[in-house]
Amino acid sequence: MRKRKKIPFICSNSRSDKITGEKGHRYVFAIAENTIMAGRAAAVALAKKPYVKYWIAGDDYEYGHSIAENVWKQLKALKPDVQLMGQTWWKVGESDFTPYITAIMSAKPDFLIAATGGTSMITFAKAAKATGLVAKVPMYQHTVIDYGILGPLGQDGPAGVYGTAPYSSTIPTRP
Repeated sequence: MRKRKKIPFICSNSRSDKITGEKGHRYVFAIAENTIMAGRAAAVALAKKPYVKYWIAGDDYEYGHSIAENVWKQLKALKPDVQLMGQTWWKVGESDFTPYITAIMSAKPDFLIAATGGTSMITFAKAAKATGLVAKVPMYQHTVIDYGILGPLGQDGPAGVYGTAPYSSTIPTRP
């Protein structure tokens, strides 16, 4: 109806590029970064790292697949020798990540692209630390470095995780 009546729809927290791209229309606008932007930023940083063998794991819904696809597509374009060893997708709301983490660690990738969002972002990050995953396999998670995620993680947050965030300009820097 909005398209037909030419009424603008402004999405305050849309992340998937499909919302303003192929599934959207000229009257849909997003005020946050989308998965293409975050994927490109992550890929630029990862392409400079020595990692070659990658694993993708995340929430089995639009955002999870979209962030993973965009990171991987951009990374592959920047560093064609990278290899995708496998993928793991869990249902939204999953609370026990142990079987997934065990499988990822058994595969021994160089790096993990964690395509999580919402509450599983916090629970997966905690599980990654508790199981020792992040100590063995470095990983990227979009917005894991955001204050809204770091606060609830507290001391349970894994150190050394690569992340992108739309509000990084607000993070205090050292003088």
